[in-house]
Amino acid sequence: MGSGFSERTQLAMAVAAAGGRLLETGATERARQDFVQVKSSRELVTALDRRVESMAVEMIRSRFPADAVKGEEGAEAGAGSGEAACWLVDPIDGTFNFVRDIPAYCVSVAYLLGGRLHGGAVYDPVRDELFVAERGRGAYLNGQPISVSGARRSQDCLLAVFFPAGPDGYLIASHFELFGHILPEIRDIRRVGAAALDLAWVACGRLDGSFEVHLHPWDIAAGIVLVEEAGGLVTDWHGGADYLRSGSIVATNGHIHSWLLDKIERHFVDKDYID
Repeated sequence: MGSGFSERTQLAMAVAAAGGRLLETGATERARQDFVQVKSSRELVTALDRRVESMAVEMIRSRFPADAVKGEEGAEAGAGSGEAACWLVDPIDGTFNFVRDIPAYCVSVAYLLGGRLHGGAVYDPVRDELFVAERGRGAYLNGQPISVSGARRSQDCLLAVFFPAGPDGYLIASHFELFGHILPEIRDIRRVGAAALDLAWVACGRLDGSFEVHLHPWDIAAGIVLVEEAGGLVTDWHGGADYLRSGSIVATNGHIHSWLLDKIERHFVDKDYID
């Protein structure tokens, strides 16, 4: 690959790829009655979520036993103190897509050093695409360097959005008002249902931007490094860098970032709601 990735980033690649292979070999389990469990009124978990996460924890701890590991399904190991890292693992990003056999899901693995995102990988087993990035070493897809799109005009842009379905009328109404304002000024919009894929696709130029709300750190950590190392810009919905805590993120090629933040500002006037 010629990128000189560190051992941890190489491990992130290996974990993501191994998780993706496990998803593909276990996909036939979808038909089992006990395969899917309901975590909440809007969230599902599968037996494979837990299996991939357990495997990821085992792989990480066997190589870096002092590192902390936090996963979507509750895995938490190590203290992550001193020179150790903190890992964020999403065993299946796009679980509902996976359950319904919609080909838009992935495994996302990232790590922080000194409290800052340093490297990560996103593996899409359906397309056999492995995205990887590390601070100062660029972003790659299947070994080839990637970069964000060069689109400068909103009317040339394809955007992605993620917001949770649910009973919160303010969130849904504000998004649809925002779509009504944005759609006449862009090429089109997508709701893929897998935030890590959205960000990976911004990094490689398939999408020009993405805006997402109420996400967990493991949903977006690897994708943030990908977009930034591919030359893009990532902020929270206030234009700051508090996205891991707030779960609200705007990722673009940089050229349309101010324009998109301005549109969001107009329709989400209740700032506390997206904090």
